[in-house]
Amino acid sequence: MNYKQTKIKELKAQQQNKVLNEAVQQLTHIKSKIILEWGKQRIMGLISSELLLRFKRAEKKYNNEYSQANEIKYTQMMTRAYEALIVDATNRGYNTLSPEFIYTEHPSTNDKIIICINKDDVPIAFQKYKSKENVIIFHINEILISMTKDFIKTKKMVHKISGVITQYESINT
Repeated sequence: MNYKQTKIKELKAQQQNKVLNEAVQQLTHIKSKIILEWGKQRIMGLISSELLLRFKRAEKKYNNEYSQANEIKYTQMMTRAYEALIVDATNRGYNTLSPEFIYTEHPSTNDKIIICINKDDVPIAFQKYKSKENVIIFHINEILISMTKDFIKTKKMVHKISGVITQYESINT
C-alpha cells in the first residue's frame, strides 16, 4: 500500500471515530436527560405499551448485536429510541420531574442533609450534590423506616398538645 492509500485510510478511520464519538456523546446526553429529568423507571411507566415493547426490543438488539462494524448505527438507533420516550410521554400529557428537596442541618451533628420527597428525585439530588463531601442525601422513606415505635408513640403524644420534639434519646439502646 502506498503512502497516499495509507493516508486516505487513516483519514477515513479518523472521520469514522469522530462520527462515533459524536453519536456516543448524543446517546450519553439523552440517557442522562432521561434519568435526571424523567427517571428511567418512571418514564417506562408513562409511555404507551407499544412504544415500551419497541424500546425493549431496540435495547436488547443494542446490547446483543452491538459490534465494531455497526457501532454508529446502533448508537444512533438507541438515541432515537430514548428521544421517542420523551416525545411519547410528553404527548401523553406527562411532565418532567420537579425535584422536591428539603435542605436542613442535623441539629446535633450539623451534617448538611438533603431530603428527597419523591423517590425519582434521589438520582437527581445525587447527581447535583455528589461532589459535596459534607452532604448526606436521604429519601423520606429512609427516614421514616428508621423511626422507632417509641419515637412515633412519643410524637403522637406531643402532637396532641401541639408539641415539637427538639431532642430524643431511645431508652432501648
